[in-house]
Formats: sequence, structure tokens, C-alpha cells
Amino acid sequence: MRNGTGGAAIVGATVKALAEYLDNEEVIVEYLSVSLEDPNPDVFVNALATVARAKGMTQLAKDTGLGRESLYKTLAPGAKPRFETIMKISQALGVPLGIRNPALMLAELKESDPVYSSTKNFAGIFVGIQKFMIHFY
Repeated sequence: MRNGTGGAAIVGATVKALAEYLDNEEVIVEYLSVSLEDPNPDVFVNALATVARAKGMTQLAKDTGLGRESLYKTLAPGAKPRFETIMKISQALGVPLGIRNPALMLAELKESDPVYSSTKNFAGIFVGIQKFMIHFY
């Protein structure tokens, strides 16, 4: 099933189901942040693709100036997109990449905030599922 169409169908259905949970900016930002911490760059590209599908590829194509087919190829499993393309996509999705001091970021957040805690836990679980799907597919 690993190389057959059944595996691709399962992965596609799972990505679609997971994308439904990416319904607010806070969850999206945390999800992409957690995926970016993984040493495997495919995890971040996969997460970016999931967010792109959740937001809508047609609108993303308009916002980035890239064709839809080009976006699908760029965000396909195993693709090695250019840095400038990743930046363009992340900016169009409303989550521009940047570098911040983690200590300052944590100081701004309160660990006791239930929204923060649940979002961070959710994002970790979500990335775990994505990592599994990368290895499965």
C-alpha cells in the first residue's frame, strides 16, 4: 500500500481532514512554528502545503503571482522549493517568516493561558501526524 494509490488516497484524505482544523491565525502560526523546529525541511514544506490548502490555493496563487500548478508542484512532497518562493507563500498566507529571540517570545506569553497551552499541544500533535504521513507516503 506504500507505493500504491491506496496510500496516496489515505494521505490526501488525512491532509484534507487536518486542514479543517487550521481555522484561525493562532493555530496556523503555532503549527508552522512547531513544524519549522523539525530538522527535516519536508515537515515545514508539508505544513505550509496544508495551510495553503486550508486557505485556498486559488487565492494563494493570486496573492503570490504564482500559477496554481506551480504552487502544487512547489508544495508537493519531496519538492525542494526556493527560499524566495517559501517567503512569498508565507507572506501571502499572512504568516511571514522572521527571526525572534525565543526567550523574549516566551516572556510575552503566559504559560497559564489556556489558549496558549491548548494551541501549542494541538500544533505538536498536528506536526507529529504530518511527520508520520511524510514517512508513510
